[in-house]
Amino acid sequence: MTRPTTHTRTFGGLMAATGLALSTGIFWSVTGHAATTETAADEAAFSAILRDARVSGRVGIYDFRRWHNANLPYPRADGAHLTDDDEHNLETTAYGAQIDIDTGQWHGLSFGAQFVYTSSFYGDNDDQTRLNCNLVCGESITNLPEAYVQYNTEGAQIRAGRQLLNLPFASDDQFSFLPRAYQGVTVLVEPLALTQRWRDDQTRQSAPASPTDADGAKSTIKQIAAPSQFQPFELGTNPDRATNWQLFAAKITRFERRGSARHFIRANRYLDDVDGFWTAGTNFRLEARHHEWVGQYYHFGFDETENLDYGELGYIQSGFKLGSQRINPYVRAQAVKAYDIADSRIEEGIDGEIYGLKLGLKTGLFDVALVGNFAPTHKGSFNDGQILHPYNDQSGVLYTDGFTGIAESGPGWAGGVSVSVDPTPNLNIYGKYVEYEARRGHYYDYYFDAGQGTISNDSFVGQAVDDQRSTGWYAGFSWDLGDISPALAGLTIENVLGVVSFDNAPTFYDNRFRFFYRF
Repeated sequence: MTRPTTHTRTFGGLMAATGLALSTGIFWSVTGHAATTETAADEAAFSAILRDARVSGRVGIYDFRRWHNANLPYPRADGAHLTDDDEHNLETTAYGAQIDIDTGQWHGLSFGAQFVYTSSFYGDNDDQTRLNCNLVCGESITNLPEAYVQYNTEGAQIRAGRQLLNLPFASDDQFSFLPRAYQGVTVLVEPLALTQRWRDDQTRQSAPASPTDADGAKSTIKQIAAPSQFQPFELGTNPDRATNWQLFAAKITRFERRGSARHFIRANRYLDDVDGFWTAGTNFRLEARHHEWVGQYYHFGFDETENLDYGELGYIQSGFKLGSQRINPYVRAQAVKAYDIADSRIEEGIDGEIYGLKLGLKTGLFDVALVGNFAPTHKGSFNDGQILHPYNDQSGVLYTDGFTGIAESGPGWAGGVSVSVDPTPNLNIYGKYVEYEARRGHYYDYYFDAGQGTISNDSFVGQAVDDQRSTGWYAGFSWDLGDISPALAGLTIENVLGVVSFDNAPTFYDNRFRFFYRF
């Protein structure tokens, strides 16, 4: 199923540019410190690794409830249909902690780690079903999802080891204490910052030496913010209106499932014995006086599964005033394309597309938008045009995503409305209502697992339903109790409820409650 594409050449060019930019940055860093090799300065800089270390994290309680989880007439994974008396409700209440440690830098070198501990007060999970293990299954879990070494120079960063990602179609997807984690190497470059570094070096070379050049004070380099699949508009918050442009590349060899996983494995959500993935992409933010553009593009090569391209472009305009609020209209558009990769284990082959549009109005108080996605039918491919997403779940990548989504249900359409309100700086209330139609649906059967085998249309357990209609509405809030008193800052309450209804099936309910202290 191999076919030549321009993506390989694009990735090669991007990696070459990234390697050149990073090597140049490292050269600048090394030569910049060549004159500061005095023993006392080095010792002072090395001590900064511990002196400038930062500890953060959260401790708290998470509660996870699902009702009508099997969603008749969808059968259980073992093939046995449920009876009217067996609704297969899933319930877990867990407690735990997540501790993040980031060291200071020694000539740009630093280290990071994340420690997770979680156990459960209560769990209705006699069958040890996979979905109910997302918080914790049985005994306590102790884990190290992050453990990496990182090199920073002005405008570039390279990180190796266990780490978290928050990219489209490769995310940590954290609603439990243990996030989805990745093992590999990532490279992040900000070309404009590298250019500024070159200009600053030219100026420094022509100026008299500064007394601070030899005291180790410049050993700490500002770290670059990691790319994120979520790019909210921030019109008017950047007084310098500086353009932000990033290049990103990664090779991931292993991953660890979220929830109650214990090991990094050679697998993805569907297949065992695969060699991870590589990705390369770019994102930018351009803010002018009265408008802002954001955009991102990423290519993913998921080993033995599929190639996938994701692109998004957004524009917001400073609009009109209504009372004390300025109403800013915006538009965002997205596109996904999935297609065959070498040594694919998808029997019918992958040929899927999804397009999305979001039209909204945003103020400092609220954000309301019409959302829509459409996936055309491609007869003869997997589920007539369905894509796969091996390293994330329904995580908000698509505008109509919730506790279900068009990526899970196959080709068709989805449309609805989303609302987000911020009554105070520490309180966010949000909701979404979406209607879906899947040309070839399978109810809530999205969790097939081929293991060492292959994926095909027969991998679905639930019966096929042509033109399956469903609705979903989702409501939630997140509140930092610092609103009540500064002494309570960091103490946070969150809850999200999802309700999904399919034709001729009991309504599916999913509620996730979190009460934790963030420090």
